[in-house]
Amino acid sequence: MNNNENSKVSRVAFSTSIKEGSGPSRELIVEAFLHAKDKDFRIPIEFSFDINPLEVDLRDLRITSIQHEDGSGFCFNLGGTLEIFFHKTDSSHLGKFSAFYDAKRRRGTFQVVVVLPESAPSGDHPPFLLPGPQGPGLSFLDFS
Repeated sequence: MNNNENSKVSRVAFSTSIKEGSGPSRELIVEAFLHAKDKDFRIPIEFSFDINPLEVDLRDLRITSIQHEDGSGFCFNLGGTLEIFFHKTDSSHLGKFSAFYDAKRRRGTFQVVVVLPESAPSGDHPPFLLPGPQGPGLSFLDFS
């Protein structure tokens, strides 16, 4: 067995709403997708969320998949990778995201999945991330 087979991991996922008017334009999303794998050139993409009770920052978003959601030309299903930074433990982990995004209204929903290794700081593990009452715009997915 190699070390990967012996390693235990926790999957943490959450979903939240993108604050209306806070996201990028349609052109910026397409441009970011075109340069997602480019090591010398980056298009910064940022979203603001209605709720962020986890005290996390989502950094280095890279859109690696894009699909028209409907015929409007403004609604997209997005996917990609990111770095999630936990303020409580001053640590970061790589993750994946998927999103529905309406570039005309600049709003949508955003889902993040992060795989945390056993060696991750205890504050990053699901007991810290498990919600109390779930407020509007925030929900958690259980992978147990």
